[in-house]
Amino acid sequence: MHSSFFFRNFAGDFEKSGYKYSKIQAIMVRTTFNRLRAVKDSLPHGSMDAIGAELGIPGDEVRSYFNGSGNADYHIEPGPEGGIVVVSNTRILEVALRRAWEVQNAL
Repeated sequence: MHSSFFFRNFAGDFEKSGYKYSKIQAIMVRTTFNRLRAVKDSLPHGSMDAIGAELGIPGDEVRSYFNGSGNADYHIEPGPEGGIVVVSNTRILEVALRRAWEVQNAL
């Protein structure tokens, strides 16, 4: 899946629900595991460590967030596209989406 296609769809979901991307204040986000992986795939090399540094957490924690390996910040249920993911801590996702948006728009 092309990253700009993904980002338009993901951001569009928020805009349709009344949120603007720059003002995401979600407590929980429901998406699919494949969409979460598409966010990761749209980020440039070195972003995991940069996101970790920005949030004050290890880069490996950011990597495990997107790999679905033992992460307590979200719950995966069986379903289409790798499963339904309910994200309870959106900090990493918000920073990743912002970085993906900046790359897409060359900011």
